[in-house]
Amino acid sequence: RMRVVHLGDGQPLQLEDRWINPLAVPGGEAVDFRAISPNEWLVRNAPYLRADFAFSATNADAREARLLDTQRGKGLLVMERTTWNDLGAITTVRLACRPGYVMRATP
Repeated sequence: RMRVVHLGDGQPLQLEDRWINPLAVPGGEAVDFRAISPNEWLVRNAPYLRADFAFSATNADAREARLLDTQRGKGLLVMERTTWNDLGAITTVRLACRPGYVMRATP
């Protein structure tokens, strides 16, 4: 399990809370995720067969507000995703985005 604060222009944009299944992704426990982001490493090393996505909103708790440099109770966009390969669930991740964050999907 890892928790990461993603920055953009020096400002916190997202909180990532990720679990990686070592049975579905052998070798991941030896990776220095300070040198490469978990998502980047997984894209390169753990192709997936399917994924589930969920989008929701929540109010920032005290910890989220502190880490995202916002106020407690502010609305956050939340995206949760689980990906699978033939060995099982690869990763489950929850991304909480600071107020004002825009997520775009393009074809």
